[in-house]
Amino acid sequence: MSDVEIVHPVPFDEARAWMSTLATTFLDEARGTGFDSYVAARSRNWDDFRTWGARADGRWVATLGTKQQRLRIPAGATGTR
Repeated sequence: MSDVEIVHPVPFDEARAWMSTLATTFLDEARGTGFDSYVAARSRNWDDFRTWGARADGRWVATLGTKQQRLRIPAGATGTR
């Protein structure tokens, strides 16, 4: 059994390999023009601070990515206190 290395942040030059593992996790194709388009779009806004991964034997075996979201809370006519 190999040791697992937790990687954070995932550097940009590892983004394609990381996204390949992400696609495979969700039973998607990790090759072809659709995947190439996905990688190109995601790479334009690559935020390495929001990506984690796990490597074993030099191969990505797990991925985690977060994204910033704005949360809107209805305040009604009186606002919040």
